[in-house]
Amino acid sequence: MKEITRKKFIGGPSSKSVKRVCREVHELTHSRNVLLPVETVVERVNRLLKGWGAFYSVGYPSRVFRKMNHYVLKRMARFLNRKSQRYYRLKFADTYYGEMTHYGLCRLAWADERRTRD
Repeated sequence: MKEITRKKFIGGPSSKSVKRVCREVHELTHSRNVLLPVETVVERVNRLLKGWGAFYSVGYPSRVFRKMNHYVLKRMARFLNRKSQRYYRLKFADTYYGEMTHYGLCRLAWADERRTRD
């Protein structure tokens, strides 16, 4: 029987894991979901990103997290533009980043809790 060990991902998430989560984000923001409210899609994407980001927060994932944030923002912008026959008009901000912040889209950020002192 194999012993289960906890691995530490010092270099950040593997490329296989990044591809898997990108595929899941792609499925959540696919054109067949355009009838769902934006808030529902953002909630589902947040749930996925928070879980994935918490799992890989050990180590130094900042480069991968930055790329993932860019990918998610790009997919959400495409999702918003597909909701209508015309381009999406930004309602709450001047940029898609501001618009997604208004809707509550979380961004992955590396925060090493061990380094903070009270």
